[in-house]
Amino acid sequence: MKVFRLFIILILSVATLFSCMTYDVHEEPASEPEDLTPSCDIQNAYALLAGCISRDGRLLYISGHQRSSSHNRVFIIDLQRLSIIERLQADDDLIFTLALSPNEHQLATGGRGKNLRIWDTDSWEQILKIDSTEVISSAVYDHRGWSLFFTGPNNMPYELLSFYPQIETKPLSENTNIVFDDALFILKANPADGYLATGGEYGKLSYWQTSESNEKNEILWEYKNPDGDILGLEFSNDGNLLFSADSSGKVDVFDSLTGSIMQSLDADSDYLFWLTTDIRDKYLYAAASSGSVYVWDLKNFERVSDFRAHDDKIQTILTDPLNRFIVSAGFSNRIIFHNPETFQTIVELYMFDDALVAVTPDGFYTGDGDFEQYVYSGTNNRDMVIKKLQ
Repeated sequence: MKVFRLFIILILSVATLFSCMTYDVHEEPASEPEDLTPSCDIQNAYALLAGCISRDGRLLYISGHQRSSSHNRVFIIDLQRLSIIERLQADDDLIFTLALSPNEHQLATGGRGKNLRIWDTDSWEQILKIDSTEVISSAVYDHRGWSLFFTGPNNMPYELLSFYPQIETKPLSENTNIVFDDALFILKANPADGYLATGGEYGKLSYWQTSESNEKNEILWEYKNPDGDILGLEFSNDGNLLFSADSSGKVDVFDSLTGSIMQSLDADSDYLFWLTTDIRDKYLYAAASSGSVYVWDLKNFERVSDFRAHDDKIQTILTDPLNRFIVSAGFSNRIIFHNPETFQTIVELYMFDDALVAVTPDGFYTGDGDFEQYVYSGTNNRDMVIKKLQ
């Protein structure tokens, strides 16, 4: 009996040893879960150029260029429903600037097509067109919406008095009495009064008293930046500070009233194309040619972040009036919504001729129109994507 038990134990031991010897250490492990990270047809999406956002944070206005078809559109996007309200055929060429009037009844568009157009935001009909002999690189309404300033013929801004039916004393007219010697790239109106900041080539920055500040159109102060052209301007929400970005990658902070420099902020020699502050004046954001976003704390003027948001030049950066997100867009064909505190991506939008696609980093997507033809992977969950923006 003992011999038989020993024989059985010996057989089991040999079998165990044999199974260990024949186990293939290179055997494929169990298949990993499918990667549900959404991927989209980025190549055929629109490159983005200029944007603005409504005061309630619901509507995003953004211009785009479709490289393969050379189509140029202004998209009006409802961010609560993630749907396209309107596609404006605003010009036959690149649209560099959008300006929304303070009462949000008018949208001005201009660009390389050398036309300034004003659209009624209720009917989306064009109510005015002005032909220019020069590219229109920037347009901005004054703080009350009575005047629209834009770079026009021979780099001479026109002061355009916009039409309001309830204000009969402000007829639609043009005034060409503001003249500049150098090319202008960017205009910005002080949100607190009728003053206007202008920046352009050779680093020339001017601060104007305009007719909308109940003064003559004359320069209050000027500054000549030796480091490069002025490419971006922004005011603090109270109008006391003026931020000026140049092609050397530096942001100067001015006292608006006196023109004295309070700080100079560095962006590592990166071309800066757009500046914006959040509604609380907590942060200043700068969009760069490298695809990076630079962030400075406005309490101590220290840089708190610089993150690579896009793989190509960022053309515009906007902040949500409700402080839910930051929006950056540019030549990478993406509109990216970032968390305003962590700066992480919340949602990405892609614009097509017949669709909008929205995706999140954690695997969800949705859209408007025939959007599913542009999405290659992910989980279709509309409620989850919209929730990310709320």
